[in-house]
Amino acid sequence: MGDTVVFVDEVDAAMDAAFTHGLSVTALHNHFFHDTPKVYYMHIGGEGQAETLAAGVKAVWGAIRAVRSTHPQPATGFGGATPTPGHVDADAVSKIVGQPATDSPGVAKITIARTGTMQGMTVSGSMGLTTWAAFSGSDALAAMDGDFIMTAEEVQPVLHALRKAGVHIVALHSHMIGEHPNFYFTHFWSTGKAEDLAHAHWRIHDRHSAKVDQSRFRKDTRQPGQSGRSHARVGEDRLARIRGPSRPDRFDAPRTRRATPLDQRRALPACAQLLHAATGS
Repeated sequence: MGDTVVFVDEVDAAMDAAFTHGLSVTALHNHFFHDTPKVYYMHIGGEGQAETLAAGVKAVWGAIRAVRSTHPQPATGFGGATPTPGHVDADAVSKIVGQPATDSPGVAKITIARTGTMQGMTVSGSMGLTTWAAFSGSDALAAMDGDFIMTAEEVQPVLHALRKAGVHIVALHSHMIGEHPNFYFTHFWSTGKAEDLAHAHWRIHDRHSAKVDQSRFRKDTRQPGQSGRSHARVGEDRLARIRGPSRPDRFDAPRTRRATPLDQRRALPACAQLLHAATGS
């Protein structure tokens, strides 16, 4: 595992080379503001024979060098025609994707919510757990941007499908800490006929971004105020379900090597505790 520095116009080639050689892309993000040219970091990983992995990394770097050999100066755009303000048929996009579309002036937008939990509370689309795509421009030439929300096992299939469809991946990262399951977001950009873009989005979401089985999380949606129990009690119940009856409760007693003075004092016999309190020793 590791990361490689890429300019914006090198991302597609580097990512395609990684996928071709069996590597995974696990993050794509920036480190700086106001850098010129814009620098991104693409994190990669893989498992297998060292020689095979090394060949994959070499291919990624070779793809980056090939871009710079062809175009010494980093590009400032994706190239091709630029969509101009117009009208996108939101009803047509909605029928293709199979989801309702909002129709703002010049923009048709699809939003698909998912559900998870954070600290025992149910969270969903209103808290940002969404896949969305916005279509602007015109039916003849539109721009599509948005992001996919994914669980860990969905990330690589979605990335592969996006690139296979010719969609640019412009970011891959997390948005939250402590959610269950862990969600990841990939942001994308593409241009073309609105109908073609909508079909591409539908295929990727329907075939690769599996729907979450909400029954897995129903037991985690209890709120302490409803059950009369504290967040700590709810958390203990979750740990018990994860460990199962066959696993010992590792938290029944503190390990000696990690025990705090308070833990040690609680472990003393009652008479020793009285002596400790009286003497302060």
